[in-house]
Amino acid sequence: MRKTTLSIMLLVIASGALMSLPSCSTGDDNFLEIKTSSPSAYLIPAKTTSCASVLASKISGDAPSSDINDKYFMVRGLKLTWGHAYNSLSIALIRLRFTSDNLNGTYTCDISGDELTALNFLAVTPFTAWTASIPATGSYSTKTTTAMTCDLRCGGVTTKELGFRASGRIQVIGFMTAPDGEQVPVNVSQPFSIDNLN
Repeated sequence: MRKTTLSIMLLVIASGALMSLPSCSTGDDNFLEIKTSSPSAYLIPAKTTSCASVLASKISGDAPSSDINDKYFMVRGLKLTWGHAYNSLSIALIRLRFTSDNLNGTYTCDISGDELTALNFLAVTPFTAWTASIPATGSYSTKTTTAMTCDLRCGGVTTKELGFRASGRIQVIGFMTAPDGEQVPVNVSQPFSIDNLN
């Protein structure tokens, strides 16, 4: 009787331990970390050049065009750290969203497509955009960090007043893919703010 009870207890403990291990099929977003050089940015009353235009100019040798309207801000030093042992990460969208009366409601900046892949390109020739994906690490004790070589840029911000801060979030949306092809959404965000001084 004691052996049976002990066996059942050991089975329950072992099952609990297995349940606490990271799963390949969960939507757990704790495998992705977002880091920036600063949690805030200043609005600049001028036009600027997108990362896609910067990359195109480096490839062609032509001067880049100012294709982002004023006011604009930059997210400097963006790094994405991925730590899943078996699943790769595919990034579909990086979004910045702020809500403030001084911004006439809500301002949203979506970085996707060519602009997303242009955030990270080699600093030597030939210049190559990344695929907006991070492979599985092979171990849960290992993490892979992708540092963007071009500061993320958002423009066309309209403001009502001077000297205010609008709080919002920077959000990374995508999915992770398991070796068997199963895909699970990933949606991670953290606070970010913009300051208007001009």
